[in-house]
Amino acid sequence: TKQALQSPEPQFGEEVRVGFGEIESRFKMGLWKPVEITINGGAKNTSGVVVLSVPDGNGVPANVSRVVQVAARTPTSVRFISRFGRDSEEVRVTYVWEDSSGEKGRVSRSLESGLKPLQMGQQMILSVGASVGVEDALKQRKNYWPEDLLPHVAGLFNADQLPQRWYGYEGVDLLILPTSQPRLFDQMTDAQVEAIDEWVRQGGRLLMCGGASAEAISPGARLARFVPGTYEKPHQLNRAQALENFTGDGGAPLFPTPETRISTAMLREVKGRIVAQEGDLPLIIHSPYGMGEVSFVTADLDQQIFLQWKDLPKFYQRLLDWPITEIKRSEEDGYSGRLMSHSISDISSHLRHALDDFPGVRLVPFGLVATLILLYILLIGPGDYFLFKKVFKRLEYTWITFPVSVLVISVGAYWLASALKGTQLRINQAAIIDVDVQNNSIRGTSWMNIFSPQTDRYNLSLAPTVATAEVPPARVTFTWLGLPEDALGGMGGGGSTWGGSGYQMNVDANELEELPIQVWSTKALTARWSQQEISLATGKLVSSGDVLREGSVMHHLNVPLRDCFLAFGASLYDIGEMKPDQPYVIDLASLRDLKGRMQGTKLQYDVEHISHYRPSQYDVTNSDIYNVLEKMMFFKQIEGKQYTGLDHSFQNFVDLSHLLRDGQAILVGRCEKQGSQLMNNGTPLAGDVQAWTYYRFVFPVLAAEKN
Repeated sequence: TKQALQSPEPQFGEEVRVGFGEIESRFKMGLWKPVEITINGGAKNTSGVVVLSVPDGNGVPANVSRVVQVAARTPTSVRFISRFGRDSEEVRVTYVWEDSSGEKGRVSRSLESGLKPLQMGQQMILSVGASVGVEDALKQRKNYWPEDLLPHVAGLFNADQLPQRWYGYEGVDLLILPTSQPRLFDQMTDAQVEAIDEWVRQGGRLLMCGGASAEAISPGARLARFVPGTYEKPHQLNRAQALENFTGDGGAPLFPTPETRISTAMLREVKGRIVAQEGDLPLIIHSPYGMGEVSFVTADLDQQIFLQWKDLPKFYQRLLDWPITEIKRSEEDGYSGRLMSHSISDISSHLRHALDDFPGVRLVPFGLVATLILLYILLIGPGDYFLFKKVFKRLEYTWITFPVSVLVISVGAYWLASALKGTQLRINQAAIIDVDVQNNSIRGTSWMNIFSPQTDRYNLSLAPTVATAEVPPARVTFTWLGLPEDALGGMGGGGSTWGGSGYQMNVDANELEELPIQVWSTKALTARWSQQEISLATGKLVSSGDVLREGSVMHHLNVPLRDCFLAFGASLYDIGEMKPDQPYVIDLASLRDLKGRMQGTKLQYDVEHISHYRPSQYDVTNSDIYNVLEKMMFFKQIEGKQYTGLDHSFQNFVDLSHLLRDGQAILVGRCEKQGSQLMNNGTPLAGDVQAWTYYRFVFPVLAAEKN
């Protein structure tokens, strides 16, 4: 570094951080993550533009730029939030600079040495501050995951590395914030706190623990917003039976001696589902937070008493919903618990493939292509020879017929392709729009496949189009979508890359400039967006335990919703069509099993005429968009991994099973109105559009009064 700072011109430093980790940074392919690069200043102050060029899911360079000022003889950190679609030498960073004297220069380097992606489907756990023993617990439970998919724990001991935009956490499955080191969180900027807040609201999962340090969780503190209640005072816990029983068998004791005490936080006005408590003292609380969830433990899990607890792995298995079935080794097939192989491994890939089914666009059969190639060879070869050798006896005519034949056949091939592929731009768009009824906020997710009839470049952005008269401004994140598979065509399988200059992603991640799409090919895009202060539904629901006792719901969209149902716990209540601004009283007699409804369970008889309820066979080639979206929406609740044979790790934020578990009710309905509008150069992108849109309204549920 000292030698680099003595260079007369600015140079890139050796240190590159892509993703999360204090010692070794790791990340997920195809999802947003922070990127930090260092520029060592030269002899003079310089200013210029740093360009990060990253292949997208199709291998096309996606470029993002930042304007920087680099002081002389000083290392300067440059940060991006980006997503990588290939793990290759094609990832490059370039600094185009000019100094105060007008001298200009350019320096560039490859980032392949800084790329350490996780395996496709591998979870990322980010722990900030003191260790709470999750990594050691995972090692002791490693037989519950396939060998290469054990969740990775990235530790950060410096708040400076935390992203300042919420989507920088997109590749994080769990964020752990122990509060025993309040000074660490005092170092966080307001932007970093807001980024965590928005990430959780957008579907993230946060684990917090706080006991001894009231400074971090008291009203007015930086992290108090995440506490599912109001901190009242510290409490010395002298019994650990509730925590020991939480592991499932109450095996190893937590307290080594009867005199042992630990500090816990006493909360009042607790909101959420209490899953462990000692007397009237809540110890573990799961609480909805927007579309995400906060799990709060009212004790410091980084204490030695927890770190040395033999049942800590079982504790985390229950707390964090780790797998409960151990995978046994087998010499024949590695792990007997592995899923059967498919051409796709994640349900988001099924959605993307289904969105590639465009009406009027047909694939050219291989047999037809082979036949035409054979006829072409016969025509310009032996056919041409025998015609002018035996019939006309003038071989020199070949100088005329050969180019004419090539031209005619080329025109015919283009005409045939046009007839099969069409000449119109087409858009297939799926969307899930989630409405938080209690907080009057919206979260939207859109997936779009564009079919282009010609090679062209597009300047694309996205405008949400919620089916209501007044829509407040939305915060949009818009980008490309890759396939999370290791096979050819997926982000882990490599494949051909684009030979051109690529396109630009703006620094706010909401526009794609000069996006190239080749003739008769498709491009997959995705967007996430949110809106505040908008009321789209009202209602009142009352339950007793896991069963609704009464309730009515009403939506305020300007279109009717079809095939509506209300999901609550493991059940659903059929509603049918819902018209705008009309209250619908829940028919308690329409109670059905949610899992059975989603899996298409039917009554069947075996050879001995004994009745059984069996789910339908999940078909990964089915292009029914609504069917795929349904499975994605409640994947864990319906045991989707066992049913579909697929993972749901790439776009798992759309799964709201945790809200059902935490006592919320979700009204679901669908319509064919677009959930968002693709814009090209600021105007709607013209083309033939097919749309599939689900609305989900999340309602709080009141507990029935006890007589």
